[in-house]
Amino acid sequence: MSLDWPQVSRFTTPEDSVGYLLWQVLHMWQRQASEGLAAIGLTHMQFTLLAGLGWLARHGDTPTQAALAAHCQVDAMTVSQVVRKLEAKGFAARTSHPDDTRAKALSLTDAGMAALTAALPEIERMDDSFFDPADRERLTGQLMKLYRAHRTGAARPAREAA
Repeated sequence: MSLDWPQVSRFTTPEDSVGYLLWQVLHMWQRQASEGLAAIGLTHMQFTLLAGLGWLARHGDTPTQAALAAHCQVDAMTVSQVVRKLEAKGFAARTSHPDDTRAKALSLTDAGMAALTAALPEIERMDDSFFDPADRERLTGQLMKLYRAHRTGAARPAREAA
Protein backbone atom coordinates (compact mmCIF):
# COMPACT_ATOMS: atom_id res chain seq x y z
CA MET A 1 0.00 0.00 0.00
CA SER A 2 1.36 3.41 -0.87
CA LEU A 3 0.31 6.91 0.00
CA ASP A 4 -1.84 8.74 -2.53
CA TRP A 5 0.57 11.67 -2.58
CA PRO A 6 -1.46 14.04 -4.79
CA GLN A 7 -4.43 13.50 -2.49
CA VAL A 8 -2.59 14.62 0.67
CA SER A 9 0.03 17.13 -0.53
CA ARG A 10 0.17 19.93 -3.05
CA PHE A 11 3.92 19.30 -3.53
CA THR A 12 5.21 17.05 -6.29
CA THR A 13 8.77 16.95 -4.88
CA PRO A 14 10.16 17.63 -1.40
CA GLU A 15 12.04 20.62 -2.84
CA ASP A 16 8.70 22.32 -3.57
CA SER A 17 8.24 22.75 0.21
CA VAL A 18 9.84 25.79 1.84
CA GLY A 19 9.91 23.89 5.16
CA TYR A 20 11.85 21.01 3.63
CA LEU A 21 14.32 23.39 1.99
CA LEU A 22 14.75 25.39 5.20
CA TRP A 23 15.46 22.16 7.12
CA GLN A 24 17.99 20.99 4.54
CA VAL A 25 19.79 24.36 4.29
CA LEU A 26 19.86 24.73 8.08
CA HIS A 27 21.58 21.37 8.42
CA MET A 28 24.04 22.14 5.62
CA TRP A 29 24.91 25.40 7.36
CA GLN A 30 25.21 23.69 10.75
CA ARG A 31 27.56 21.04 9.32
CA GLN A 32 29.85 23.73 7.93
CA ALA A 33 29.68 25.68 11.18
CA SER A 34 30.50 22.55 13.18
CA GLU A 35 33.53 21.83 10.99
CA GLY A 36 34.90 25.33 11.55
CA LEU A 37 34.18 25.27 15.27
CA ALA A 38 35.74 21.84 15.84
CA ALA A 39 39.24 23.33 15.58
CA ILE A 40 38.33 25.68 18.43
CA GLY A 41 36.96 22.83 20.54
CA LEU A 42 33.30 23.82 20.35
CA THR A 43 30.17 22.16 19.07
CA HIS A 44 27.61 24.36 17.35
CA MET A 45 25.32 24.33 20.42
CA GLN A 46 28.25 25.18 22.70
CA PHE A 47 29.13 28.10 20.43
CA THR A 48 25.50 29.26 20.37
CA LEU A 49 25.29 29.35 24.16
CA LEU A 50 28.79 30.80 24.59
CA ALA A 51 27.94 33.58 22.12
CA GLY A 52 24.58 34.13 23.83
CA LEU A 53 26.31 34.36 27.20
CA GLY A 54 28.84 36.83 25.81
CA TRP A 55 26.03 38.89 24.32
CA LEU A 56 24.00 38.97 27.54
CA ALA A 57 27.04 39.84 29.68
CA ARG A 58 28.35 42.59 27.37
CA HIS A 59 27.06 45.40 29.62
CA GLY A 60 28.30 43.90 32.86
CA ASP A 61 25.03 42.17 33.73
CA THR A 62 25.02 38.80 35.49
CA PRO A 63 23.09 36.48 33.16
CA THR A 64 21.26 33.47 34.54
CA GLN A 65 20.74 30.09 32.93
CA ALA A 66 17.07 30.98 32.51
CA ALA A 67 17.94 34.25 30.73
CA LEU A 68 20.38 32.40 28.46
CA ALA A 69 17.74 29.79 27.65
CA ALA A 70 15.19 32.48 26.76
CA HIS A 71 17.71 34.50 24.74
CA CYS A 72 18.88 31.51 22.69
CA GLN A 73 15.43 29.87 22.52
CA VAL A 74 16.86 26.62 23.92
CA ASP A 75 15.12 24.61 26.63
CA ALA A 76 16.48 25.00 30.16
CA MET A 77 17.61 21.36 30.49
CA THR A 78 19.72 21.59 27.34
CA VAL A 79 21.24 24.87 28.56
CA SER A 80 22.11 23.24 31.88
CA GLN A 81 23.75 20.24 30.19
CA VAL A 82 25.71 22.32 27.67
CA VAL A 83 26.83 24.86 30.27
CA ARG A 84 28.09 21.94 32.37
CA LYS A 85 30.24 20.90 29.38
CA LEU A 86 31.43 24.48 28.87
CA GLU A 87 32.40 24.55 32.56
CA ALA A 88 34.35 21.30 32.16
CA LYS A 89 36.24 22.85 29.24
CA GLY A 90 36.99 25.92 31.35
CA PHE A 91 34.98 28.24 29.06
CA ALA A 92 32.20 29.22 31.49
CA ALA A 93 31.61 29.46 35.21
CA ARG A 94 28.35 28.81 37.02
CA THR A 95 27.85 30.27 40.49
CA SER A 96 25.00 31.24 42.79
CA HIS A 97 23.35 34.42 41.56
CA PRO A 98 24.03 37.40 43.86
CA ASP A 99 20.40 38.60 43.78
CA ASP A 100 18.49 35.31 43.51
CA THR A 101 19.77 32.27 45.41
CA ARG A 102 17.56 29.97 43.32
CA ALA A 103 19.20 31.07 40.08
CA LYS A 104 22.58 30.16 38.61
CA ALA A 105 24.73 33.08 37.47
CA LEU A 106 26.81 32.47 34.38
CA SER A 107 30.03 34.09 33.27
CA LEU A 108 32.65 33.63 30.58
CA THR A 109 36.09 32.66 31.78
CA ASP A 110 39.23 34.03 30.16
CA ALA A 111 39.45 30.77 28.16
CA GLY A 112 35.79 31.19 27.16
CA MET A 113 36.46 34.73 25.96
CA ALA A 114 39.44 33.47 23.97
CA ALA A 115 37.34 30.68 22.42
CA LEU A 116 34.55 33.12 21.56
CA THR A 117 37.10 35.59 20.15
CA ALA A 118 38.33 32.83 17.82
CA ALA A 119 34.87 31.40 17.03
CA LEU A 120 32.97 34.55 16.07
CA PRO A 121 35.22 35.48 13.12
CA GLU A 122 35.19 31.82 12.00
CA ILE A 123 31.39 31.77 11.96
CA GLU A 124 31.27 35.11 10.17
CA ARG A 125 33.74 33.85 7.52
CA MET A 126 31.65 30.72 7.10
CA ASP A 127 28.49 32.82 6.72
CA ASP A 128 30.22 34.92 4.06
CA SER A 129 31.16 31.82 2.08
CA PHE A 130 27.81 30.05 2.56
CA PHE A 131 25.39 32.87 1.78
CA ASP A 132 25.42 34.78 -1.49
CA PRO A 133 26.30 38.39 -0.63
CA ALA A 134 23.88 39.66 -3.29
CA ASP A 135 20.96 37.89 -1.58
CA ARG A 136 22.04 38.39 2.04
CA GLU A 137 20.13 41.61 2.74
CA ARG A 138 16.87 40.25 1.33
CA LEU A 139 17.28 36.89 3.08
CA THR A 140 18.14 38.58 6.38
CA GLY A 141 15.05 40.78 6.06
CA GLN A 142 12.79 37.80 5.38
CA LEU A 143 14.28 35.80 8.25
CA MET A 144 13.97 38.77 10.63
CA LYS A 145 10.31 39.16 9.68
CA LEU A 146 9.68 35.47 10.45
CA TYR A 147 11.76 35.65 13.63
CA ARG A 148 9.78 38.59 14.98
CA ALA A 149 6.45 37.06 14.01
CA HIS A 150 7.08 33.68 15.61
CA ARG A 151 9.53 34.26 18.47
CA THR A 152 8.17 33.30 21.84
CA GLY A 153 9.12 34.84 25.17
CA ALA A 154 10.59 31.60 26.49
CA ALA A 155 12.09 28.46 25.05
CA ARG A 156 9.80 25.48 24.53
CA PRO A 157 10.20 22.54 26.88
CA ALA A 158 12.33 19.73 25.47
CA ARG A 159 9.36 17.40 25.00
CA GLU A 160 7.67 19.90 22.64
CA ALA A 161 10.84 20.73 20.71
CA ALA A 162 11.57 17.12 19.74
